[in-house]
Amino acid sequence: IMGVVVYPNPANDVLTIKLPENLIYQKATISLSSMDGKILFTNTKQAGGQMVLIDVSKIANGSYHLRIAFGGKVINKMIEVIR
Repeated sequence: IMGVVVYPNPANDVLTIKLPENLIYQKATISLSSMDGKILFTNTKQAGGQMVLIDVSKIANGSYHLRIAFGGKVINKMIEVIR
């Protein structure tokens, strides 16, 4: 989706997000939340090709909401954590 790569899905220990290379001067805000809205991770980075790693090894198996906002756009993805 627009140069954003999220893998692996399902994840078991670390979720990797690669942000688009062409957004060098923009910030991206990434958040991972439970289905009831509790934020488990949030981070803001310069987007230009950055890799963001989210440690999911200590969260319970299940479905989570990943939100990536940059350049006036928002990407929402469902992430599964399975061990």
